[in-house]
Amino acid sequence: LLCKCMRVSRPGFYCWKSRPEKPDTTALKKVRVKSIHKESKGTYGYPRIKQVMKRRGINISRMTIYKFMKELGISGIPKRRRNRSKSSRVQDGKNLLQRDFETTKPNKVWCVDISYISTKQGWLYLAVVIDLFSRRIVGYDFAPHQRTSLPLKALKKAIESRNPEKGLIHHSDRGSQYCSEEYLRTLEEQEFRSSLNVAGTCLDNAVVESFFSSLKQECVYRDRFTTRTEAMEKISEYIDTFYNSKRIHSSNNGVSPMEFEHLYRCKKIHF
Repeated sequence: LLCKCMRVSRPGFYCWKSRPEKPDTTALKKVRVKSIHKESKGTYGYPRIKQVMKRRGINISRMTIYKFMKELGISGIPKRRRNRSKSSRVQDGKNLLQRDFETTKPNKVWCVDISYISTKQGWLYLAVVIDLFSRRIVGYDFAPHQRTSLPLKALKKAIESRNPEKGLIHHSDRGSQYCSEEYLRTLEEQEFRSSLNVAGTCLDNAVVESFFSSLKQECVYRDRFTTRTEAMEKISEYIDTFYNSKRIHSSNNGVSPMEFEHLYRCKKIHF
């Protein structure tokens, strides 16, 4: 009677009834969402989880991921809002990038800067060197001060690990460390081209600013460091085992900096 009402053939009904039950795909997708969120150290929101699942061949919409995350009680880390100055400043010709943050080869443009991290022991300062091609941290160092020796050590580590060619563009702000005689002498010895922000315009070095924002949202603000040593260990772990090697980046077509460089070396990406 039911088959007649639903216009279903009797053989078709019995065939359906004899099939083994399919696994609950919804439950499996929830597990995958939670797993990817855990892999990201709790930092990914639904857009990045969507990218990872797409790469793994799982078809799911952003809104479904958002719903699953809400049901599971998990979320990504939102960016803190910052007040930005609306004043415009005149370019002075020393900025070689002109906010063009795209490059087609590794070790052609490095962006550098210093940031500070609060600990119960006092301030800890972090200097980084970022390769603009893959957004990879190619050199970094810590110190309880902001003297020239700090960014200089980070730069020398980058040079040692990457062995760049002459003519590399070195982009920084106008901090006294980067404009000191000792630092500029090192750039001249390496035959690097110096590029500087327009005074008071942090957007000219947006790539490094973006990294520091991610570092603080995903690592620093989630903990309260007792000592500088503890902060150095946690931040080093974040950079070496997550940011460079695993964290997907929108400018890298959804892959990590190290994987992006690997694809470039294998000639699987072209410009």
